[in-house]
Amino acid sequence: MVVQSRQKSNANLHCREVEFEVGDYVFLKVTPMRSVMRCGVKAQLGHGHNVFHVSMMSKYTPDPSDIIEYEAIPLQEDVTCEEQPIRILVRELKVLRNREIPIVKVLWQNHREDEATWESKSKMYEKYPHLFNFQLELVL
Repeated sequence: MVVQSRQKSNANLHCREVEFEVGDYVFLKVTPMRSVMRCGVKAQLGHGHNVFHVSMMSKYTPDPSDIIEYEAIPLQEDVTCEEQPIRILVRELKVLRNREIPIVKVLWQNHREDEATWESKSKMYEKYPHLFNFQLELVL
């Protein structure tokens, strides 16, 4: 019983009281998945509405002096979006035990260069061959 009470107290330290009403403005924290099949927002769907966990939202009170720049990202019906690669920044060979795996660092649409991700070269070539059309490969 003492252990349960301690666990409940520790869990409650990280909880916050939040109430939202229909029509409230919120900031929605999203983290894209990092892989060739990329998704922006992944939400639970229920009763024909998009449902997000309260921990992903923070209340926003509109203020005319706020300047919020954003780029609209087209969402599909299941509240996902597929990001497109812009270009390959770096190519490397990753050594795993006795195998070499070609990987590429990819800059994605709507992301900064420091958010570029490492992807399998073969998977990227399979899905986005146009990225490899005009890039010369150095052969030693």
